Amino acid sequence: MIVERIVEAATGGLAVSRALDPKLRGQLLARLGSWELPCVRGRTVVSDACDDTVVVGYPNYLGVFDRGGGSRTIMLTGAWSQLRPVPDGVTVVTIEEAVPGAIATNALGDVRRLAKGLRQVRGVQLAIRPQSPVIVALLPFSPGTRLLALPGVTALEGDFPEYPGGVRIEPSSDASSSVLTRYAADLERLIMEEA
Repeated sequence: MIVERIVEAATGGLAVSRALDPKLRGQLLARLGSWELPCVRGRTVVSDACDDTVVVGYPNYLGVFDRGGGSRTIMLTGAWSQLRPVPDGVTVVTIEEAVPGAIATNALGDVRRLAKGLRQVRGVQLAIRPQSPVIVALLPFSPGTRLLALPGVTALEGDFPEYPGGVRIEPSSDASSSVLTRYAADLERLIMEEA
């Protein structure tokens, strides 16, 4: 359904951001006339010479708010899209209901505190400073099944090999600060046990 809405809104070919959800990106790339745009530090790179319709996330799968490229840009808005206003002149396709602004802002603050704590764990690095309640962390090992069993933790290695040992962490949008504190403690404990 979402793929069809995107294709209907497009004119010409589709230039698809590498930083989209891997399943959606795969479905879009399977369409005739589609190709993948690279991303650097989570942000999609669009050449000035690109004449195709550009499809980006707002925020994208890596938690980064891609920039609008004018009328030939389709922005896929999701849960955290209320954190920044959508640029003028772009086509918006909503892929999931947005979390209200105040709740999203609080969640971003909580996730930034979680990210700060993760940076204190030996060997863990952040690939991208969180712009939304999504963390992309690089671990000094491949994440194990116990770590990946935590809600909201996904391995990036298969779909994003440029992030070795990478995990995408997105706590539930309805998680309270106390739940996030316990979540952070569990996350840090599992990382230290697996290291």
